[in-house]
Amino acid sequence: MPTARAGSDKAADMAAIVKITKAYAEILMNNGEAAINEMAAVMADDFYYHDRTRGVMGSKDEIVASLKAKNFVTDSISLEPYIVRIFGSTAIAQSINRVDGVFAGKAFSSPFVSVDIFTKESGRWIWVGSENDKIGDQVSDQLLCNGEVCKPNQAAFVVNSSTAPCLTHETIPAGEAADRAAIVAIAKRFVGMQVTKDKATFDAIAESMADEFYFYDHTAGGIGSKQQILSPLKSRLESKAVVAPSFDFKPSIIRIFGSTGIAKYNITVARTLDGRVTRKARVTTDVFEKRDGRWIWIGAESEDVGERVSEGVLCNGTICTANEPGFEVKR
Repeated sequence: MPTARAGSDKAADMAAIVKITKAYAEILMNNGEAAINEMAAVMADDFYYHDRTRGVMGSKDEIVASLKAKNFVTDSISLEPYIVRIFGSTAIAQSINRVDGVFAGKAFSSPFVSVDIFTKESGRWIWVGSENDKIGDQVSDQLLCNGEVCKPNQAAFVVNSSTAPCLTHETIPAGEAADRAAIVAIAKRFVGMQVTKDKATFDAIAESMADEFYFYDHTAGGIGSKQQILSPLKSRLESKAVVAPSFDFKPSIIRIFGSTGIAKYNITVARTLDGRVTRKARVTTDVFEKRDGRWIWIGAESEDVGERVSEGVLCNGTICTANEPGFEVKR
């Protein structure tokens, strides 16, 4: 049974996440060096940001340098009511925001879907990553980036009828690479069971997903729960329709921040149904939390390459109910 203490802890956690969000918005208004340094102190050293519509990825050093250089002038930032999800020592803030200002002498007004990821270290929330997509723009599978922040650390692999039976039962190695391998193994099993239609693998995947798991498709504009993603998958496994899917993963980036893991994949999905082949490229970000020595899948953000980012959200239930009021910061 939840206790008053647990409720107060969660409220304090949410307040801490909101404080970081508002502090960053205020920095964009004034670019004060002291405030920028304070913000840098709550960002992980290996913090990253990724704009999936421009195909740009960068590091903490790059974003801090850009703020100090005053490369753009921001007049206002407004956030609609938004969602802060707390998963033990991992938090995810999802928002739709609009930024108005001037860049290179030209006025701009841009709406974005933003997803910010945090991890809790020694009782303190640290900002580890930021995903931003401009609403109405097409999703890119390109990566314009230099340096370690965008260097793949997971080799490409393909999951199809030939490889799936082996990949879904791979042994996880010990040592430094074990965390990355354990996270990738969940992806391999998730797509592998769609190839093999293996009920045991389906059950194992369901067990590796948090009860409060969510998925958010930025191009379709859909948010759903664990049950909403598993139910149609189970129906497909039981269907007699002839479907032969193949999942081609490009070299990927797996990031570990203490007990928080983030996997970024570019995937091409091919399906054959009644002799007709369809292909779709997707960009995905999966978030994990380590609980009792085991990685648990807590959330998935995905988009179709070439499709436009949606402002609307198709969703029912508490999984997509805003729990923080919106706000506006003006110069």
